[in-house]
Amino acid sequence: GFERLAGNVLGCAIATGITFVIPQNILMGANLDVVLCVLGSGASYALIKARYAAFSLAVSFTVVMLLYSAHASALAGSEQRIYATVIGGLTSIAVMWLASRTIARDYAM
Repeated sequence: GFERLAGNVLGCAIATGITFVIPQNILMGANLDVVLCVLGSGASYALIKARYAAFSLAVSFTVVMLLYSAHASALAGSEQRIYATVIGGLTSIAVMWLASRTIARDYAM
């Protein structure tokens, strides 16, 4: 859960940072946005068996860059992805905590 949260937030932050640092006419004019989407999706595929944080970072980076390439707001896409990730991550951590407490109580009896 923690790796998922960290990877997604960092991936969104990196992609959003790129869209703010590199001017739009350079990023989209030279098709650099498409190159970054392809690199992000390739990294996602390459990191699927690696640490979950690295895989989550690459997936989030790809999603935000794809939204940017579709002329959507990178900031809004990042914001929605982070909200969904935080809700999902905290839910999974809470469920695992409850499950561990329940299992520990069953063995204590």
